Amino acid sequence: MSSSAPNRPDLISLAGITSEFPDGFVPRCPGCKYDLTGLSESRCPECGTRFSIPTLLAAWQARKSATINDGDFYLAVLLSLIAWYPADISEPIVLVWRVPLLMGLWFLVWFWFRRRREEFREASEAHRLLWVWGPCISTAMGLAATPGLNVIVAAAMLAVGLLATVTSWRRSPVMTMFILTLALTIPVVVMALFGGALLMQGVAGRGLSQHWSFADYPRWYWQGVPGRARGISNPDAITIGSAILGIGLVGVVGVGVCWFRLARAFWARRAQAGNRASAATGRANNRRVRAP
Repeated sequence: MSSSAPNRPDLISLAGITSEFPDGFVPRCPGCKYDLTGLSESRCPECGTRFSIPTLLAAWQARKSATINDGDFYLAVLLSLIAWYPADISEPIVLVWRVPLLMGLWFLVWFWFRRRREEFREASEAHRLLWVWGPCISTAMGLAATPGLNVIVAAAMLAVGLLATVTSWRRSPVMTMFILTLALTIPVVVMALFGGALLMQGVAGRGLSQHWSFADYPRWYWQGVPGRARGISNPDAITIGSAILGIGLVGVVGVGVCWFRLARAFWARRAQAGNRASAATGRANNRRVRAP
Protein backbone atom coordinates (compact mmCIF):
# COMPACT_ATOMS: atom_id res chain seq x y z
CA MET A 1 0.00 0.00 0.00
CA SER A 2 1.54 3.20 -1.16
CA SER A 3 0.61 6.51 0.24
CA SER A 4 1.63 9.81 -1.26
CA ALA A 5 2.57 12.70 1.01
CA PRO A 6 0.15 15.62 0.80
CA ASN A 7 1.30 18.66 -1.13
CA ARG A 8 2.66 21.23 1.28
CA PRO A 9 2.49 24.92 0.50
CA ASP A 10 5.75 26.55 -0.61
CA LEU A 11 6.09 29.09 2.19
CA ILE A 12 9.17 30.69 0.61
CA SER A 13 7.39 31.43 -2.65
CA LEU A 14 4.26 32.58 -0.83
CA ALA A 15 6.37 35.04 1.16
CA GLY A 16 7.66 36.58 -2.07
CA ILE A 17 11.28 35.63 -1.40
CA THR A 18 13.25 34.96 -4.57
CA SER A 19 16.89 34.71 -5.45
CA GLU A 20 16.82 37.91 -7.56
CA PHE A 21 16.12 41.57 -6.86
CA PRO A 22 12.89 43.16 -8.07
CA ASP A 23 12.99 45.16 -11.29
CA GLY A 24 14.50 48.59 -10.81
CA PHE A 25 16.18 47.85 -7.48
CA VAL A 26 19.93 48.44 -7.27
CA PRO A 27 21.50 47.97 -3.80
CA ARG A 28 23.48 51.12 -3.02
CA CYS A 29 25.50 52.06 0.02
CA PRO A 30 23.49 54.36 2.31
CA GLY A 31 26.64 56.39 2.93
CA CYS A 32 28.33 56.94 -0.45
CA LYS A 33 25.76 55.43 -2.89
CA TYR A 34 28.26 52.86 -4.17
CA ASP A 35 26.71 50.03 -6.19
CA LEU A 36 26.77 46.97 -3.90
CA THR A 37 25.58 44.42 -6.45
CA GLY A 38 27.40 41.10 -6.22
CA LEU A 39 29.27 41.78 -2.96
CA SER A 40 29.65 38.86 -0.57
CA GLU A 41 30.42 41.04 2.47
CA SER A 42 28.03 43.33 4.33
CA ARG A 43 30.43 46.28 4.32
CA CYS A 44 30.82 48.90 1.59
CA PRO A 45 34.28 48.67 -0.02
CA GLU A 46 34.32 52.44 -0.64
CA CYS A 47 33.40 54.01 2.71
CA GLY A 48 33.16 51.01 5.07
CA THR A 49 29.49 51.49 5.94
CA ARG A 50 27.75 48.31 7.02
CA PHE A 51 24.55 47.34 5.23
CA SER A 52 22.02 44.57 4.84
CA ILE A 53 20.13 43.80 1.65
CA PRO A 54 16.74 43.43 3.41
CA THR A 55 17.14 46.90 4.94
CA LEU A 56 18.11 48.47 1.61
CA LEU A 57 15.24 46.70 -0.12
CA ALA A 58 12.75 47.88 2.51
CA ALA A 59 13.98 51.48 2.15
CA TRP A 60 13.70 51.25 -1.64
CA GLN A 61 10.15 49.89 -1.43
CA ALA A 62 9.23 52.66 1.02
CA ARG A 63 10.49 55.30 -1.43
CA LYS A 64 8.58 53.67 -4.26
CA SER A 65 5.32 53.66 -2.33
CA ALA A 66 5.74 57.15 -0.86
CA THR A 67 3.57 59.88 -2.35
CA ILE A 68 5.55 62.96 -3.38
CA ASN A 69 3.82 66.23 -4.04
CA ASP A 70 4.49 67.29 -7.64
CA GLY A 71 3.43 70.90 -7.16
CA ASP A 72 6.95 72.15 -7.89
CA PHE A 73 6.98 70.24 -11.18
CA TYR A 74 3.64 71.62 -12.41
CA LEU A 75 4.54 75.16 -11.39
CA ALA A 76 7.85 74.86 -13.25
CA VAL A 77 5.97 73.69 -16.35
CA LEU A 78 3.70 76.74 -16.12
CA LEU A 79 6.66 79.12 -15.78
CA SER A 80 8.39 77.38 -18.69
CA LEU A 81 5.41 78.08 -20.92
CA ILE A 82 5.38 81.75 -19.86
CA ALA A 83 9.14 82.13 -20.34
CA TRP A 84 8.94 80.67 -23.86
CA TYR A 85 7.94 84.01 -25.45
CA PRO A 86 11.09 85.84 -26.71
CA ALA A 87 11.76 89.23 -25.11
CA ASP A 88 14.68 91.66 -24.92
CA ILE A 89 15.66 92.08 -21.26
CA SER A 90 17.65 95.19 -22.14
CA GLU A 91 14.29 96.97 -22.02
CA PRO A 92 13.53 98.01 -18.40
CA ILE A 93 9.90 96.88 -18.49
CA VAL A 94 10.85 93.41 -19.70
CA LEU A 95 13.76 93.20 -17.25
CA VAL A 96 11.46 93.79 -14.28
CA TRP A 97 9.38 90.67 -14.87
CA ARG A 98 11.48 88.37 -17.07
CA VAL A 99 14.52 88.01 -14.78
CA PRO A 100 12.47 87.11 -11.64
CA LEU A 101 10.48 84.68 -13.79
CA LEU A 102 13.59 82.85 -14.96
CA MET A 103 15.09 82.86 -11.47
CA GLY A 104 11.91 81.34 -10.06
CA LEU A 105 11.83 78.76 -12.85
CA TRP A 106 15.35 77.50 -12.18
CA PHE A 107 14.84 77.55 -8.43
CA LEU A 108 11.91 75.19 -8.95
CA VAL A 109 14.03 73.00 -11.24
CA TRP A 110 16.76 72.83 -8.59
CA PHE A 111 14.22 72.10 -5.85
CA TRP A 112 12.58 69.39 -7.98
CA PHE A 113 15.94 67.74 -8.64
CA ARG A 114 17.04 67.98 -5.00
CA ARG A 115 13.88 66.27 -3.72
CA ARG A 116 14.17 63.41 -6.19
CA ARG A 117 17.92 62.92 -6.55
CA GLU A 118 17.73 59.53 -4.82
CA GLU A 119 15.09 58.38 -7.31
CA PHE A 120 17.21 59.50 -10.24
CA ARG A 121 19.93 57.06 -9.19
CA GLU A 122 17.60 54.19 -10.05
CA ALA A 123 17.37 52.83 -13.56
CA SER A 124 13.57 53.00 -13.54
CA GLU A 125 13.48 56.76 -12.78
CA ALA A 126 16.64 58.28 -14.30
CA HIS A 127 14.93 59.02 -17.63
CA ARG A 128 12.86 61.72 -15.91
CA LEU A 129 15.97 63.91 -16.01
CA LEU A 130 15.18 64.55 -19.67
CA TRP A 131 12.44 66.90 -18.51
CA VAL A 132 15.20 69.46 -17.85
CA TRP A 133 15.20 70.10 -21.59
CA GLY A 134 11.88 71.94 -21.16
CA PRO A 135 13.22 74.76 -18.95
CA CYS A 136 16.43 74.85 -21.01
CA ILE A 137 14.57 75.43 -24.28
CA SER A 138 12.19 77.93 -22.66
CA THR A 139 15.07 79.94 -21.20
CA ALA A 140 17.00 79.98 -24.49
CA MET A 141 13.90 80.98 -26.47
CA GLY A 142 12.86 83.59 -23.91
CA LEU A 143 16.22 85.37 -24.18
CA ALA A 144 16.67 84.88 -27.94
CA ALA A 145 15.74 88.54 -28.57
CA THR A 146 18.48 89.85 -26.24
CA PRO A 147 21.63 90.61 -28.29
CA GLY A 148 24.86 89.12 -26.97
CA LEU A 149 23.27 87.34 -24.03
CA ASN A 150 21.20 85.05 -26.25
CA VAL A 151 24.26 83.15 -27.54
CA ILE A 152 25.75 82.70 -24.06
CA VAL A 153 22.46 81.52 -22.57
CA ALA A 154 21.77 79.16 -25.49
CA ALA A 155 25.22 77.55 -25.08
CA ALA A 156 24.71 77.20 -21.31
CA MET A 157 21.26 75.66 -21.75
CA LEU A 158 22.59 73.26 -24.36
CA ALA A 159 25.31 72.16 -21.94
CA VAL A 160 22.77 71.61 -19.13
CA GLY A 161 20.47 69.63 -21.42
CA LEU A 162 23.29 67.45 -22.71
CA LEU A 163 24.50 66.79 -19.16
CA ALA A 164 21.01 65.64 -18.15
CA THR A 165 20.80 63.47 -21.27
CA VAL A 166 24.17 61.81 -20.67
CA THR A 167 23.30 61.15 -17.02
CA SER A 168 19.94 59.69 -18.00
CA TRP A 169 21.57 57.55 -20.69
CA ARG A 170 24.16 56.12 -18.32
CA ARG A 171 21.56 55.11 -15.74
CA SER A 172 18.60 54.21 -17.95
CA PRO A 173 19.79 53.71 -21.55
CA VAL A 174 16.75 51.90 -22.94
CA MET A 175 14.13 54.32 -21.61
CA THR A 176 16.27 57.31 -22.58
CA MET A 177 16.62 56.01 -26.12
CA PHE A 178 12.87 55.41 -26.30
CA ILE A 179 12.01 58.98 -25.23
CA LEU A 180 14.57 60.60 -27.53
CA THR A 181 13.53 58.45 -30.48
CA LEU A 182 9.87 59.19 -29.87
CA ALA A 183 10.57 62.93 -29.67
CA LEU A 184 12.64 62.98 -32.88
CA THR A 185 10.60 60.67 -35.12
CA ILE A 186 7.92 63.14 -36.24
CA PRO A 187 10.29 66.13 -36.77
CA VAL A 188 12.73 64.18 -38.97
CA VAL A 189 9.89 62.67 -41.03
CA VAL A 190 8.33 66.10 -41.56
CA MET A 191 11.74 67.53 -42.47
CA ALA A 192 12.32 64.81 -45.07
CA LEU A 193 8.87 65.29 -46.60
CA PHE A 194 9.19 69.07 -46.71
CA GLY A 195 12.68 68.91 -48.23
CA GLY A 196 11.50 66.45 -50.86
CA ALA A 197 8.49 68.62 -51.77
CA LEU A 198 10.65 71.76 -52.05
CA LEU A 199 13.20 69.91 -54.19
CA MET A 200 10.52 68.59 -56.54
CA GLN A 201 8.99 72.06 -56.96
CA GLY A 202 12.41 73.52 -57.76
CA VAL A 203 13.14 70.80 -60.34
CA ALA A 204 9.69 71.30 -61.90
CA GLY A 205 10.29 75.05 -62.17
CA ARG A 206 7.61 75.99 -59.67
CA GLY A 207 9.88 77.25 -56.90
CA LEU A 208 8.39 80.73 -57.08
CA SER A 209 5.19 79.35 -55.61
CA GLN A 210 6.99 78.88 -52.29
CA HIS A 211 6.57 81.88 -50.01
CA TRP A 212 8.15 82.44 -46.64
CA SER A 213 7.44 84.58 -43.62
CA PHE A 214 9.96 86.46 -41.51
CA ALA A 215 10.06 83.53 -39.10
CA ASP A 216 10.40 80.86 -41.80
CA TYR A 217 13.12 82.35 -43.97
CA PRO A 218 16.46 83.98 -43.08
CA ARG A 219 16.43 87.75 -42.75
CA TRP A 220 19.45 88.14 -45.03
CA TYR A 221 17.38 86.80 -47.91
CA TRP A 222 14.55 89.26 -47.37
CA GLN A 223 14.33 91.73 -50.26
CA GLY A 224 10.60 92.03 -50.81
CA VAL A 225 8.08 94.75 -50.14
CA PRO A 226 7.20 95.14 -46.43
CA GLY A 227 4.19 92.99 -45.65
CA ARG A 228 4.82 90.56 -48.50
CA ALA A 229 7.01 87.49 -48.72
CA ARG A 230 9.51 86.91 -51.50
CA GLY A 231 9.09 83.81 -53.62
CA ILE A 232 12.05 81.44 -53.53
CA SER A 233 13.87 80.93 -56.83
CA ASN A 234 14.13 77.52 -58.48
CA PRO A 235 17.92 77.13 -57.97
CA ASP A 236 17.53 78.09 -54.31
CA ALA A 237 14.60 75.69 -53.97
CA ILE A 238 16.76 72.87 -55.34
CA THR A 239 19.73 73.72 -53.10
CA ILE A 240 17.77 74.27 -49.89
CA GLY A 241 15.39 71.38 -50.59
CA SER A 242 18.32 68.99 -51.19
CA ALA A 243 19.97 70.04 -47.93
CA ILE A 244 16.76 69.68 -45.91
CA LEU A 245 15.96 66.35 -47.56
CA GLY A 246 19.46 65.01 -46.85
CA ILE A 247 19.32 65.97 -43.19
CA GLY A 248 15.82 64.54 -42.91
CA LEU A 249 16.81 61.22 -44.51
CA VAL A 250 19.80 60.87 -42.19
CA GLY A 251 17.45 61.51 -39.27
CA VAL A 252 14.92 58.97 -40.57
CA VAL A 253 17.63 56.32 -40.86
CA GLY A 254 18.86 57.17 -37.37
CA VAL A 255 15.46 56.88 -35.72
CA GLY A 256 14.79 53.71 -37.71
CA VAL A 257 17.92 52.12 -36.28
CA CYS A 258 16.91 53.27 -32.79
CA TRP A 259 13.42 51.78 -33.14
CA PHE A 260 14.97 48.50 -34.30
CA ARG A 261 17.32 48.40 -31.31
CA LEU A 262 14.46 49.24 -28.96
CA ALA A 263 12.34 46.43 -30.37
CA ARG A 264 15.22 43.99 -30.01
CA ALA A 265 15.83 45.10 -26.40
CA PHE A 266 12.11 44.77 -25.65
CA TRP A 267 11.93 41.18 -26.90
CA ALA A 268 15.17 40.32 -25.13
CA ARG A 269 13.73 41.58 -21.84
CA ARG A 270 10.56 39.57 -22.42
CA ALA A 271 12.64 36.46 -23.04
CA GLN A 272 14.67 37.09 -19.87
CA ALA A 273 11.49 37.57 -17.86
CA GLY A 274 10.15 34.30 -19.24
CA ASN A 275 13.38 32.51 -18.37
CA ARG A 276 13.29 33.89 -14.82
CA ALA A 277 9.68 32.80 -14.41
CA SER A 278 10.52 29.31 -15.70
CA ALA A 279 13.52 29.08 -13.36
CA ALA A 280 11.41 30.19 -10.39
CA THR A 281 8.77 27.60 -11.26
CA GLY A 282 11.46 24.91 -11.55
CA ARG A 283 12.93 25.80 -8.16
CA ALA A 284 9.48 25.72 -6.57
CA ASN A 285 8.78 22.30 -8.11
CA ASN A 286 12.12 20.98 -6.87
CA ARG A 287 11.38 22.13 -3.34
CA ARG A 288 7.99 20.40 -3.48
CA VAL A 289 9.61 17.17 -4.66
CA ARG A 290 12.19 17.27 -1.86
CA ALA A 291 9.56 18.05 0.78
CA PRO A 292 8.91 14.97 3.03
